[in-house]
Amino acid sequence: PWIAATRRIDQLKEESLDALGGKVIKLPSMENGWVNLTALLEDLYKRGIRSVMVEGGARIISSFLRENLADLVIITIVPVILGGFRGIHALESLKSPFITSFNDILYDYFEDNLIVCGFTGNS
Repeated sequence: PWIAATRRIDQLKEESLDALGGKVIKLPSMENGWVNLTALLEDLYKRGIRSVMVEGGARIISSFLRENLADLVIITIVPVILGGFRGIHALESLKSPFITSFNDILYDYFEDNLIVCGFTGNS
């Protein structure tokens, strides 16, 4: 697997990942200390990667949307609140909320889950 990390990655962690067969991609960080996502996608493009699937929670997904780095979004809505009511409270800590809309929306059900797919218009 490839692991994206800032250039400040701990040497021991990098060596441990390397020993397990992982490839660490060192990238510049953003102001918040996270990996610069634009730099990550540019690096992956140079390596021949033309499509990336991002799995994550609200913070990582919102980062891709806020930076206009996603052209297709597939959201799976499950009837579960992770962390119970404390999980809902944690969402209040997300800073600078934004609203985005999608085009050509499709949806379907899989078991108890609702799957929504839409294009962002960034293609």
